[in-house]
Amino acid sequence: MAIGLLKERRTALISAAVTGEIDVRDAEHTKRYGEQAYGESE
Repeated sequence: MAIGLLKERRTALISAAVTGEIDVRDAEHTKRYGEQAYGESE
């Protein structure tokens, strides 16, 4: 049940960002799985 709720909230958040309901232009990219953050040089 909790996993389903988290997936629903994630979908709603992504939808709001795509449709412009929330402004994510200044959101900071977080690193995952050893990825390089946007704008960082090696």
